[in-house]
Amino acid sequence: MNFDLNLKLKQSQKLILTQQMRQSIEILQMTSMELNTLINQTILENPVLNFNNATFDSLQEKNIETPPKESKDPVNWDEYFQNQQLTQMRTTSSFSASCKNNFTFEDFSTQTQTLNAYLLLQFHMHCDPFSEKELYLGEFIIESIDENGYLDLDLQQTAIMFDANPRTIHKIIHLIQTFDPSGVGARTLSECLLIQLKEKDLEQSFYSIVLNDYLKDLAENQYQKIHKATGVPVNDLVLLKKQISTLEPKPGQAFHHSTSVNYILPDAVIFWENNQLHIKINELSAPHLKINPYYQSILHQNNPYNQEAQEYIKKKLDAACLLIKNINQRRNTLYKVIETVVTYQKDFFFGGLEDLKPLTLKMVADPMEMHPSTISRSINGTFIQTPKGVYPLKFFFKHGLSADETNITTDQIHILIKTFIQNENPEKPLSDQKIMTLLNQKDILIARRTVSKYREEMDILPSNKRKIHK
Repeated sequence: MNFDLNLKLKQSQKLILTQQMRQSIEILQMTSMELNTLINQTILENPVLNFNNATFDSLQEKNIETPPKESKDPVNWDEYFQNQQLTQMRTTSSFSASCKNNFTFEDFSTQTQTLNAYLLLQFHMHCDPFSEKELYLGEFIIESIDENGYLDLDLQQTAIMFDANPRTIHKIIHLIQTFDPSGVGARTLSECLLIQLKEKDLEQSFYSIVLNDYLKDLAENQYQKIHKATGVPVNDLVLLKKQISTLEPKPGQAFHHSTSVNYILPDAVIFWENNQLHIKINELSAPHLKINPYYQSILHQNNPYNQEAQEYIKKKLDAACLLIKNINQRRNTLYKVIETVVTYQKDFFFGGLEDLKPLTLKMVADPMEMHPSTISRSINGTFIQTPKGVYPLKFFFKHGLSADETNITTDQIHILIKTFIQNENPEKPLSDQKIMTLLNQKDILIARRTVSKYREEMDILPSNKRKIHK
């Protein structure tokens, strides 16, 4: 058995992420809210870091009232409460003199009403003939109605739970189905539509059969199929579908506003000035930080008994400087990306959606000498406020195709396909092959399967299901 000891040189490549690189990547792909959370948490843990108050002061309005200084004089409480009441009256009401007496309960209500609360209010107005058990049963049924207004209830289990007659349960359900909003308390979409048609005095004898058994066929314009199965004239089926289009399939949708509203804090603002587009990074989305000078002074002290504190402060200073550097790098990268995007999509700000051009990550990364993955991280969760509204930065990156030196985005093709279908003859709808031909006539070279894909993305039925038979 031979054991040899040999020295060999071997060349290999390894990619090692330093702490600075790792934090830089993480910060680059953070949203403004995530970055603010990180900053607030870091300031609590690192005493060396402070907010740069000068930055915030410059963002505030000049006429903000400063709080009054404390006074050592005795307080006249009667005068204080009288002034307080007058102040509350002034801030509560902003009505003009002609409207100051037109107060309603809603003017003072701060809580948004939910669907269940609205139904309970109506139920208690009709609960006189009910017993106490039936009252609890009605409240339980209302609590079983979801946010869309549909009843999700096991009748058999409910009857056992309340020791109630199924007829009583059905009686209460039918009462609730007469409440506002129309169609509430239904168990299926067909039942919801029938309730609304009945309240509008539009219900006919064949409606229940068609809606319960052939609703999908009606949605796909399969009038001949329904006519052969039920004997209902095609004209009546066309009228039924037209009436259904005016109904609300989700009766509780009007109460969805009771949920909390999420507000968007734009990372940057694009605005017109002297007929030119300008970019301004929103400093509130990524506040400026500074080093506390007090801790810097401790490092310059030659105190042998304070070495442990100096080591601690030096460690915190290094972490603080690294964070500040990475935040500034994120801000600069974001500005360059937005500047490049605005240059490519300038026509959009003069015109509209139809003027957006195809734009890829590589087209932005190349002039900036960056990798497309870096651009992808920087636009993740980023919103910008423009003269046209607030948009995610990803909105301006559009895929498209080039035909005869004419660039066109997929969104523009979607608009053209939708326009063709809206203007088609309902008795002879356009096939995907015909739409492809119309696009080719506009020098847009596109395959039929691509037309089918775009049509399905817009939830448009194929031609055989859009056809109306008379």
